[in-house]
Amino acid sequence: MIINPLMVGMKTATNAESENSFISDPTALWFFAPEMNNNPYQRLLYAYFAEQKIQHQGFRKIEDAVAAAINAPTDLPRVLHLHWLNVVLAGATSDERALRNIEDFEQLLNSAKKAGVKIVWTVHNVLPHESFTQEFAIRVRKSMVASADLIHVMSPDTVAQCAPYFEIDPAKVVRSEHAGYHGFYSAPQDNKDARARWGLPQGGQLGLILGGIKPYKGLNEFSEHFIAATASDPRRLTL
Repeated sequence: MIINPLMVGMKTATNAESENSFISDPTALWFFAPEMNNNPYQRLLYAYFAEQKIQHQGFRKIEDAVAAAINAPTDLPRVLHLHWLNVVLAGATSDERALRNIEDFEQLLNSAKKAGVKIVWTVHNVLPHESFTQEFAIRVRKSMVASADLIHVMSPDTVAQCAPYFEIDPAKVVRSEHAGYHGFYSAPQDNKDARARWGLPQGGQLGLILGGIKPYKGLNEFSEHFIAATASDPRRLTL
């Protein structure tokens, strides 16, 4: 098995407001959170906003996006667009803390609505992969769908898949499929060059775990199977 510094040392932006689009004469102001700099999805989603003269700005924290939307000029339509809601319960280690986080989130949504800000939610997952408890995760989403003026889904089955946990008003739903990443990344390297860059042997098979290193992905079990499968010949397969 080879673990190369390139595999774990990729740098990501940490600015609170790194995804900005400033337009001289905008028709609308769009604020979104949480901004994920290491995920190109949001850059692809907003790629054509400038052509529509929509000025958009990303924030790592929901409260910062809400404050910006509330304080923005009121002569233009203002939109608060929320993405992954697992951040609401992040850091909660008790029921009391989880409830406080939810109440704070609900207050933010109420403040935005009272200020005349339109609210959009993109449903990335029915429920988060990781959460303090499912009960509280469901409450967060019930609060979200109650406050949202528009709910963006990427699959025709999303509303039905959410129904056992929380209901989405079909009248609020707009569907736009997940963007493909073709053309976003640079052209593939030559096989030999790529292996050299990553410190991988030029011959033999490679096994790849794609995506984030997360507890729910069963990496411990995968590692055990990999070790057992290569015990007699550790060089025949590189992970």
